Amino acid sequence: MLGELCLRRRPSLGHGIARLSAATSGGLAPRLQLLLDQAIFSIANFVLTTVLARHYPAAQFGAYGVGLAAALMIQSIQRNLYIVSLSLMSERVALRSFAGILAKHLVVTGGAVGLLALATLAFSLAHQPQATIDVLVATLSCMVVYFQADFDRAVLVKHGAYRGAVLLSVVYLGIVLSLSLVLQRVELGFSAFMVLLALACLCKGAWLFGLAVAPRWRWGFRFLARDWRHYGVPTLLSAAATAGYTYVPVMVLAATRGPAEVAGLMAMRSLTMPLNLVLRSLDAVDKNKLRALSGGTTTGVRRVFWRTVLSYAALGVAALVVLALIAHPLIGIVYRDRYAAYTGLLLCWCAYCGLLGLMQPLQSVVFITGRQMAATRLSTISGVAAAVIAFATCRSFGAAGAMTATLGAAALNVALAAYVVRSLIFGSKEQPLPSDRRMGRDVL
Repeated sequence: MLGELCLRRRPSLGHGIARLSAATSGGLAPRLQLLLDQAIFSIANFVLTTVLARHYPAAQFGAYGVGLAAALMIQSIQRNLYIVSLSLMSERVALRSFAGILAKHLVVTGGAVGLLALATLAFSLAHQPQATIDVLVATLSCMVVYFQADFDRAVLVKHGAYRGAVLLSVVYLGIVLSLSLVLQRVELGFSAFMVLLALACLCKGAWLFGLAVAPRWRWGFRFLARDWRHYGVPTLLSAAATAGYTYVPVMVLAATRGPAEVAGLMAMRSLTMPLNLVLRSLDAVDKNKLRALSGGTTTGVRRVFWRTVLSYAALGVAALVVLALIAHPLIGIVYRDRYAAYTGLLLCWCAYCGLLGLMQPLQSVVFITGRQMAATRLSTISGVAAAVIAFATCRSFGAAGAMTATLGAAALNVALAAYVVRSLIFGSKEQPLPSDRRMGRDVL
């Protein structure tokens, strides 16, 4: 269906997206369709994690965990640079600017993936340790998966083509299942498996070229320069904070206790990725509709914010209760009790995902009111706190110390973000929101 919709030449993006939206609207409500999208995407990641954990030794599975953490940290730069702003943008502005947005995406994603691929090749030719190569290849593969998936979803959701998002997740699931079947018949090295996954996902992203929209490179570079002026410093600060509480504790753990503990820590995290992805799917819809549902006023934003926060919190609590009941059987089924010693960390990762869910509506309020600079300045405190806790606890307490650093810093980050926008979420004053063109500028 998506091939017929997207790979046929069209005279313009407006006509192409209009047909795509018409063909994919209807049926399930948008939220349910995106829940289905993320459920399928989560199943694919669940299968991928299970296959890697069972087929490869702990050191290589730990390399995948480090690579995933690094890729998500790098991807936070992409999200803050243009994915979030695209989601919060009005459809009129997004449609008019898409040729430049597409060029910007290709420059950022192509540049990031290309540079990492060259670094991986250089390390390989220099005969660096295989453990280093495994981490680089895993990071490269995860970057391809998440960079493209987030952009695809943002574009399709912006134009109401929810079934298209579902179908792309089905394609991703097919890729993972196909590679898993190949692995059962052919002995593939870890790096080879990761490279094949990356190449297949690059091919999946080719659907964008079926929209008959030529990237406007001059626009793209101009948009990128403008976004860097508005979002650059906040984006880097946010990436540093994210690295502080998701990447640094893993690195400290790897350096002080070895890859086996990293594998156990990341094995528990992988089991909670479905919750994280479900929350992100809900957030994709909520960001897209925030400006319209709020009526363009701070009072409307406040109403939507609290409704969203309470629903995300309820979902997080429900997931925590379910995992508390099924933790031991789940680990036994997925990992054959290989990482049973880390069961307690599963609930901690679930709480962490819940905190990330609360950050999503806070992030929307921060962006739509232009308070990124103020928020990210404070968010660096949480990153520093995580690094300090990790260095103080990982050597003595291992994975539990890294989890303490991550969970504590995430809670602090939520509190700091709420502090930045406290006048809106706790106040009563009604004011018009900044226009699309002002989003990203600090209006302190």
